[in-house]
Amino acid sequence: MKLIKYQHKLRLVPYAKMRRFRRTKCLSAIILVIFIVAIYKGNHRLIRRKSSITHTPHSPGGQTGRLADFNSLPKTEQIAEIRNLQQEKIVAEHKILQNNYEKENIEIVAETKILQNNSDKESIKNVAAETKILQKSSETELKKVAEEQPKKIVKASRVLVRRVKVFKRHRFVKVVVVSKNGNETASKPEYSKRGFIMSRKEEKSFQIHNIAEYLLKPWQRNDTNIQEMRSNMNEYVDFSLAVATKENMEIGQRVKMYFESKDISIDIDEETYNTFPKQWPRDNNHPQYRTCSLVGSSGILLDSQCGKQIDSADYVIRMNTPPINNYTSDAGFKSNMTTMNPSVVGKRYNNLTLEADIVTFLRDMRQYNQDLLVPGLSMKAGYDLTMNVVRAFKREPNHPLHLLLVHPKHFLAMSHFWKDKFDIDAKRISSGLYMTSFALSICDEVTAYGFWPFHTDHRNRTLEYHYYEKSDSVPLPKVHHFAQEYRILLGLHETGVLRLHPNTCS
Repeated sequence: MKLIKYQHKLRLVPYAKMRRFRRTKCLSAIILVIFIVAIYKGNHRLIRRKSSITHTPHSPGGQTGRLADFNSLPKTEQIAEIRNLQQEKIVAEHKILQNNYEKENIEIVAETKILQNNSDKESIKNVAAETKILQKSSETELKKVAEEQPKKIVKASRVLVRRVKVFKRHRFVKVVVVSKNGNETASKPEYSKRGFIMSRKEEKSFQIHNIAEYLLKPWQRNDTNIQEMRSNMNEYVDFSLAVATKENMEIGQRVKMYFESKDISIDIDEETYNTFPKQWPRDNNHPQYRTCSLVGSSGILLDSQCGKQIDSADYVIRMNTPPINNYTSDAGFKSNMTTMNPSVVGKRYNNLTLEADIVTFLRDMRQYNQDLLVPGLSMKAGYDLTMNVVRAFKREPNHPLHLLLVHPKHFLAMSHFWKDKFDIDAKRISSGLYMTSFALSICDEVTAYGFWPFHTDHRNRTLEYHYYEKSDSVPLPKVHHFAQEYRILLGLHETGVLRLHPNTCS
């Protein structure tokens, strides 16, 4: 048994050793083969990379140039050649990277320029939008300031107006309440029942007491502002067109009625043309007077004792043909120019249809001297009444009063002047404002009397619409804006252009 085991062991030992030897030998052979293959593949890859670098269009096989002699070189030189090729490759890649970097820089610069241009455009748009917004806001603020405060003299725009401040307060009229037994009881403040020449809301926006105190302060004429005012008016129309004459009108000329809402015109016939003076002023010289009195019709003139002061002026302009004989102590008697609305002919003289009406008219007109100014070319109805006046004056060739017609171009130009320069939004200006511009054109110093658009004075005394007549009701005008016009007159008073006379002259 032991022998068998021993023999078996003797038999097995050499076999195991031989087996290990074979295994080791095979592994070493495999490793050698793998090593040889790896060396071969590495050299082959280097050769292919080299051939791809050194290949040129003129060597189609890639076997010319430096690669042609590569296999014939010794091993050390081949290795050095490979290193040179690697360095050349690195240099080429570096150049490629540098070119790409420069291209990227150029693109970045172009993009930055584009972005900068876009940002500049956006900034310009934003600035323009902001400036428009600021300009609009500044305009609105200026409008608010212009409404709340008086306008100042602006030489750049050549606008002369400064409106005085008016403080809002309720305006009341003292009304005496009579009891059933006939005794007067306590007074109750409430609005008067008679009409207004402006709306209640507009009249309440003025503080009458402050205005009266303001007008009593010393006034000083400003010649610079007066000359600038005249130059502004002359930009719209020359004063030579103030009156229709044979020089600025002609027979057959078509004239549009400037007060008519529709397009109504007339042709100047020979009868109308013969009414015009040859020229005005008659001495062919621009009239210029040192002092002028512009007399309005407000009831504040009653009991004012301003007659002597009014007559002391070099030239007196009266409005609306007021009766003079019974009011000389308050309104004076002197008159160089008197205005008359054609409607007066219908209200007072029955359209001059009867002989008695014509006689009364010519007698009343003898109260005035020199010129009677009539807006006879304003409306068709007014033109017809004016022609009745023309025929009435023909009956007395030696009548002391000369009839003059307002030139339509002058009135329209003055209307545009006041509306443009002083922001009047009424349908048309009043005759009082028109005659203000007329007086400023011929007078160095204008004093306006009876320009008081309120139906009470600063003592709450009820005033009549006209100082020479009583009226139970005065209709509210729909074509004039007396509140705006009176603020303008207060501004002209403040700037020394004209003087608004206070309540009394005593």
